[in-house]
Amino acid sequence: MRSGATGCKGLLVTCLLGHSLSGQAVEQDAQFEELLGLSIEALSNITVSVASSHDQTIVEAPLIVSRYNRADLEKMGASSLREMLEFVPGVLTQVTQSGNGAIMSRGLVEAFNQKILFLLNEVPYRAPSHSATPLDGIPFDAISHIEVVRGPAAVYYGTNASAAVVNIVTLDQGPDSVRLSNKNHQTSAGGRVQFQQGEWWANLSLETRDDEGHDAHIHELAPSVGLPHSGNYAHSIDKDAYLLRTGYRDVTFMAQAFDTRYNEEIPGRPFIATDGLQYKGQLYHLNYSPSLGNTRFKVFADYNQFSLKFPIQNILVAFGSSGDGGFRFEDEDNNHRWRVGGMADNQLTENVSLLFGYDYEHRSTSQYQVFNEATGATITPILQKNTNHEQALYSQLSYQLQDLNIVLGGRYVDNKNSGKHTSPEVSMVYQLSPQQSLKLLFAEGFNSPNFVQQGIKSGPLSGNPDLSVEKISTYDLAYTYASDQQLFVANLFYIEGEDLIQRDVSTGAIRFDNVGKSTRSGLEVDYQLFKDEWSWFINVSYLMQGNDPDEDQSSVVAPEYLLSGGGSYRFFNRHSLGTSMKYVSERADAKEYCLMNLAYQFELNDLTLSAGINNLLDQEIEHADFQNLSANQLITDESGINTSFGISYRF
Repeated sequence: MRSGATGCKGLLVTCLLGHSLSGQAVEQDAQFEELLGLSIEALSNITVSVASSHDQTIVEAPLIVSRYNRADLEKMGASSLREMLEFVPGVLTQVTQSGNGAIMSRGLVEAFNQKILFLLNEVPYRAPSHSATPLDGIPFDAISHIEVVRGPAAVYYGTNASAAVVNIVTLDQGPDSVRLSNKNHQTSAGGRVQFQQGEWWANLSLETRDDEGHDAHIHELAPSVGLPHSGNYAHSIDKDAYLLRTGYRDVTFMAQAFDTRYNEEIPGRPFIATDGLQYKGQLYHLNYSPSLGNTRFKVFADYNQFSLKFPIQNILVAFGSSGDGGFRFEDEDNNHRWRVGGMADNQLTENVSLLFGYDYEHRSTSQYQVFNEATGATITPILQKNTNHEQALYSQLSYQLQDLNIVLGGRYVDNKNSGKHTSPEVSMVYQLSPQQSLKLLFAEGFNSPNFVQQGIKSGPLSGNPDLSVEKISTYDLAYTYASDQQLFVANLFYIEGEDLIQRDVSTGAIRFDNVGKSTRSGLEVDYQLFKDEWSWFINVSYLMQGNDPDEDQSSVVAPEYLLSGGGSYRFFNRHSLGTSMKYVSERADAKEYCLMNLAYQFELNDLTLSAGINNLLDQEIEHADFQNLSANQLITDESGINTSFGISYRF
């Protein structure tokens, strides 16, 4: 397996050097264009909305942002949001021992993604109790593209926008479609329909997935509460997801609901095994965005209900009994968040704009209980019902001085449980030409402890009511180049973490603590090329503190190197052949691996047939412990080489 991983790494580096670094040797961008025969149109004009209150090109944006279209990545074999995120530099998604997916960005991770702000069309979506996100809860057919900010964006978005911001942008327009696919024993069906009459529009998307599960093995499970700490199980992800969006002129409304279940196919096991973890949520958002003269306004309100249920085999051993049970909320509907707020972005002069806004958020959680699976009875409460509220004032000043754009911002937060905090942001973007820029950025993100981290208390679980706010300060130096066929971003980053909130299982129980000061630093390269019938994505990241036991617990499970890429080639008008690769270096006890996939598509009018071969190198993929950060625990995906196929029809 190691030889396969090394070969994959060499291939990715060769592709990066061949397609990117050679172009960087020229001294002037005009020569660069002449050398490659490029014009200045398409990629240079692609915008992102996640970086500020209005759309900006990647060259202009005062943050480090990556954007990937679903249609491009599908041709390379991607069939889920998780797989789309694998193309982003410095980002690694993987399964936890509970079965859910955790996202690591720049070596920072939390089991339920507290350090990642998850947005659906710029609307925050998370559980107030655990900070869990609907990573597997968005209909795949609804997605237009993803925008990922690597680093904080707390001035504009607030809590959780510390390690990264993931914005899922859904389709506004497009043909009606239906789809049926199967990949590694997962059968998915989905579709999308759209209506429009005059200035009123609406679209509806849905997806359902039935997963038979694939073989996996857990080794050195921690904590094991005196039971066996290793064994086999079946990992699966089942889901039902819906999304409705509608609008009229400056008013838009969004309603989303999902039900995701993990590891439902596990037969009886002698160890602690999550057996059907359920994420269940709904989001309603109303937005009014008018313009008056030189000022754009936005007024919004949203409601987000999000609950979790943990059926766990043998968990009652941890509470002095025996048998299966788990954790559940007494009242799922009371595990919710609601927000109201508004902002104004005023173009004061040709060179100066001022944004200011206000948010109010209420958070509530129901009583969290241990239950007996056999009887359905509640054994004991482990978290009392609670509420919290947070209000914030934020402002951002942008000043254009010839080719230099200076942005100064700040967000003042008053959280009932965690106190008051101010997060600053400073950025300077110097445009060397319309296609090139240099960026010097500073931003601070913060996380208020959630209800579980502060209040859970029973058996092997110990919350910490004295947890402090987590602060993450990030410095970036970046070079960006964009033309109609090419995008190249190279950036250095340095992160200072203060009072990072992490789990600790060193005592045999699960405890939450602040870990003092930590650092992360490294290099990221994001490269995209579209030329003739070819498309290429090649990304590399280096983390100096990766796999470093001397930094903190989460750095031990972080890889030093991440390389990802993919390509597709369209031929004979109807056919396309694609490939994707992901290399992850060793971390903790997990060995390096390289995942290589091959994908094929055939189009005949409105019909598309697809097929693929996944894990071509037949790797046993070992995952380090993203949940409890135990250096010895491993989760091994043993599914081996597998296939996929699909059919879709546009009408």
